[in-house]
Amino acid sequence: MDDLLLNPITKKYLLGAIKGSHHAIALIGPDGFGKSYTAYNIAKQIIGNNNPVQSITIIKSDDLKIGIDKIRDIRKSLKLKTTQNNENKVNRVIIIENAQFMTNESQNALLKILEEPPIDSRLILTINSSSSVKPTILSRVQSIHIKPCSEKDFIKYFSNLGYKTKDIIKAYLISNGSVGLCASLLADESHPLITALAFAKELLSEDYFKRLIRVNEIINDKQNLQLIIYAIKRILTIAIELASLKHDTNLQNKNVLRLAETYQAEDSISRNANNKLVATNLLLRI
Repeated sequence: MDDLLLNPITKKYLLGAIKGSHHAIALIGPDGFGKSYTAYNIAKQIIGNNNPVQSITIIKSDDLKIGIDKIRDIRKSLKLKTTQNNENKVNRVIIIENAQFMTNESQNALLKILEEPPIDSRLILTINSSSSVKPTILSRVQSIHIKPCSEKDFIKYFSNLGYKTKDIIKAYLISNGSVGLCASLLADESHPLITALAFAKELLSEDYFKRLIRVNEIINDKQNLQLIIYAIKRILTIAIELASLKHDTNLQNKNVLRLAETYQAEDSISRNANNKLVATNLLLRI
């Protein structure tokens, strides 16, 4: 795992999980923290030399949904014997990306798998929040939170990949220590949060009337709304830091109040408050 940029605490727990015997692991962290990439690298190390390409299965969502059929397929595949018959070694890893998109039926079906896990197989789930899946699922997996890395670690890692320090620092501030998002920003690749950041910048530059007209653009998809709120939070955090460097106390205090409203909106959404009410209130107050 030396080629991965990981928080030291996260790396410690991941190494322990690789060597451990737990039948299921949940990697928990916000979008852009490189959970899927980390999951695949963990899977390769768990499998070892047992032909990782054929021994690793990745389950992804369809239109932000993981239906019960995909979980049933997992149950069927787990009943099949692997080519290696060493019961003391994991010969197969199944990764469920964005497990928060599992339907209620899917989660119940997954619980049955976790209650009677096969000895030669291991499950890895990636989840954006501990509250995104049933507590009964979390109680049956080894949860590892993907923590952000330091700016120093980012500079060292991405400098070795040929990026300029100033570009790395800018990407680091926007990504808030998110490895996956930082890499996308530096490589100018497509990422949902990059789109959200652009949209958030537009919102913050518009007057109240124009913002309210655009409320309907962001309330239909809860995940998209969460991304936009997160993007607003990152932009305001950077604005506060820049105002502090310029000793502009008035601007700094103004953005601190706006940031507090953003945190309140983020908390309300996590508590399943009405999307339109939360979005409207936030756009009026920032």
